[in-house]
Amino acid sequence: MATKAARALALPIRGKLTLMFSCDEEVGGALGMQHLGKLGYLDADMAVVAEPTTMQIEIATKGRLNLEITTRGVATHGARPWLGHSAIEDMVDVVNGLRTLARELESRTHPLLGVATLCIGTIDGGTVPNMVPNKCVLGIDRRVLPTEDADVAMAEIQAILDRLAKEKEGFDASMRQLVWWPGYVIDEDEPIVRIACRAFETVVGRKPTVAGKDAGTDASWINVLGDIPVIMFSPGNGLEAMNADENVAIDDLITATKVIGQILYDVLVDGAEPGGA
Repeated sequence: MATKAARALALPIRGKLTLMFSCDEEVGGALGMQHLGKLGYLDADMAVVAEPTTMQIEIATKGRLNLEITTRGVATHGARPWLGHSAIEDMVDVVNGLRTLARELESRTHPLLGVATLCIGTIDGGTVPNMVPNKCVLGIDRRVLPTEDADVAMAEIQAILDRLAKEKEGFDASMRQLVWWPGYVIDEDEPIVRIACRAFETVVGRKPTVAGKDAGTDASWINVLGDIPVIMFSPGNGLEAMNADENVAIDDLITATKVIGQILYDVLVDGAEPGGA
């Protein structure tokens, strides 16, 4: 709507504005923003991603590491469990190890992003109740701070599996990476941050909150693949993302559109900062 208004007013734009509507974001963007990057479209002086930020100017995200752990056992009749080996019982030990690691991660913090986290998101195992299960699969979401290394994060989880393999006879587990989605952080003194803060203050009448987003967005790929300073800004409560009643207030939608319009004007018309958008 902000772009439509700029066109309707026939503003004398002195640079180039590119709008991107990408798919595949929730699962890592391989067919979306990463694909656009390979095609050379991530070429700009600055960028804005319209993710829900509760009307904050967000300048950082955590990295997202999705892993899958599989334990394998020996199937047999449930009436004679001693003849088999339960993959689910082995996975219980894995889960307990991961819970201990998750508590340890609470001590790792970032001023904009809070704590590093580990979430066990899915589990699938067994066939029928009267059979010892020979396979169990666990899905993990590990949020990595900019100060952490993804390989180290994986190694910490692998260490749990290695320890259990030494402690438990018949323990057989493997791990594979499903998604790696890097985080990013830019400096508050970047032109796009200064422009957005000034535009927000012009429209709203107060300074905005500058913060980070604990979830992943396409902003990471824009920054990492395109080396583009990027912010996230949009109405909608970021804490309600993926909730059943996710929503946006109309008043905030209108205000955010005005802020975006002011950003476009300041960069592409007024020339308050060098370069295009």
